[in-house]
Amino acid sequence: MGLFNNISRDIKKLAKLLFWLGIIFTVVYTIWIWAQGNSWHSTFLLGLIGLAEGLLATVIVSFMMYGFGELIEKTTNIDKNIDRMLRTTESVENKLEEAGKEAREKKILDEGGWKCSCGRVNNSYTTTCVCGVHKRDVQAGED
Repeated sequence: MGLFNNISRDIKKLAKLLFWLGIIFTVVYTIWIWAQGNSWHSTFLLGLIGLAEGLLATVIVSFMMYGFGELIEKTTNIDKNIDRMLRTTESVENKLEEAGKEAREKKILDEGGWKCSCGRVNNSYTTTCVCGVHKRDVQAGED
């Protein structure tokens, strides 16, 4: 359980915390501004402006931060899904390749080809396998 194991969740939690701290700070600051006023110096309008600015800034910053956490989460999910899809695709490709190889070997053998002692299947017109074994030696061993 490390600090950065699920950074998207942590960023979103921090955004929520900053939102509520921003709201509380803005309200307290507005009340403090209003408390500074007297009959000669009204601070009501200044307090309302501060309240509006504080709330707007809090909402904008926390939404952007939360959105960033959401982007990280979605990107991580996309990356995991792509990895899973690539592994699945690779597995399917390997199975298809193996099936294709078996089909080619069967076709070569059906057409008179021969199978070397090394396991390689050769066409009927091939007299020597790439491993160096001659067709006649393999066929002599079958008799």
